[in-house]
Amino acid sequence: MRTDLPDRLADLAEHTPPGSPPADLWDRGVRRHRVAQVGRVVVAAVLVSLIGLGGWTWHSTRPVEPAGTHGSTHLPDRFFLPSPWLRSFDGPPGPLVAIGTATRKSLFHSTRAVYGVTASEGTYGFLDLPAKVDPDPTESGPALSPDGRHVAYWTSGTITGRPNSEAVGGVAVYDAESGVTRFFRPSSDHGLTGDTLVWADDDTLVFDVGRWAGGGDAGTSRNYVGYVWNTRDGQPRPLDDSIGSDLMGSGLSATATGGLVVTPPAVLDPGTGHSTRLRSGPTAGPALLTPSLDQLVTLHGDSNPAWIDVRPLRGSLAEGVVEVGAPHVLRPSRRVYALLGWVDALHVAAVTRTPGNTFEQQIDSVDIRTGRSTHLVGGGVIPTIATGLLSAPTARSASPPRPWDQRWLVGGITCCLLVVGLYLWGATRGRRA
Repeated sequence: MRTDLPDRLADLAEHTPPGSPPADLWDRGVRRHRVAQVGRVVVAAVLVSLIGLGGWTWHSTRPVEPAGTHGSTHLPDRFFLPSPWLRSFDGPPGPLVAIGTATRKSLFHSTRAVYGVTASEGTYGFLDLPAKVDPDPTESGPALSPDGRHVAYWTSGTITGRPNSEAVGGVAVYDAESGVTRFFRPSSDHGLTGDTLVWADDDTLVFDVGRWAGGGDAGTSRNYVGYVWNTRDGQPRPLDDSIGSDLMGSGLSATATGGLVVTPPAVLDPGTGHSTRLRSGPTAGPALLTPSLDQLVTLHGDSNPAWIDVRPLRGSLAEGVVEVGAPHVLRPSRRVYALLGWVDALHVAAVTRTPGNTFEQQIDSVDIRTGRSTHLVGGGVIPTIATGLLSAPTARSASPPRPWDQRWLVGGITCCLLVVGLYLWGATRGRRA
């Protein structure tokens, strides 16, 4: 037994190939050890990067939390265009001071979506509006109620025959406080078309729909019907044919003051179904009744931007015909692109161009007696504003988050995984060699 180990060592020595070990064997071992150390550091760094990117991606793509309901309502001093990678609100956001339409992107899709700005905190987020038509084929986009609680929009629906390429299916109203969405989808063979979508007051929506006579790209719209929808307690009810014809084609020109809808050359009272003709007044374009209902405010002439016309009304709106007097032309410090609504009984909110910037617009408050204008909201993209909140105090606003393009994140993670895979493959091959 004692000779077994010496005998085995002797046998191994006899079978060992002749020659000495390589001269650089030690250096090769040191280099391999260093490479292994560097590889471990690289793997650790890649794993940390993957964890960091994953956590950052999760944080940046989380749904936006609803704004706190305890904050006071305010008008931001500036509006921003949100990032296409901004997420939607996680639940009902509460009253909104403004809504707008912007590009929204995911890894594989790009759409036009509606975003909102909360009235209490100025938080931005996309609104997940059920069955919204994208792209919207109508001229009138989503409408925000004066108090910011409801969003009306054109929706898809069930069409029994071949749909027209420009058809919608109906109208929906989203409640930003409860999250409930109510739908109105009249039956049709080829789909519906709409021109007017305007809030007469906080709870009353006025709109019109016609029916397409043919499918595909052909066909004409006909049988227009105007509707009034009291969102508190009822379903849409049709207006008289004469009033419905006043709505047809008004599109974005329809405005509201004190529950009355102005669609030149008529003023509609949705509550009573009464229509008043504006004789000698404007026949097109946006027009606002003053809160006292004794003057009409319009843009001057056909140019845009333009000055402001203030026209007296002679007669009562209850009489059926009102005479519109000659205009008093206001020349504020900047020409006006659009009239939004009333800041108070004597000041109208008007969209003007930001001084020194060709591409930005702002909102000014214009005195309808003197034409004197004061700055109200800063330059940027002017969205659809809740007109009942134009009188709210102005507060400093913050830019919405700007999440990274998710495609860059996915590409970065893929590259990191590729580096790890190549290292593991090289290390395994080296050990086998």
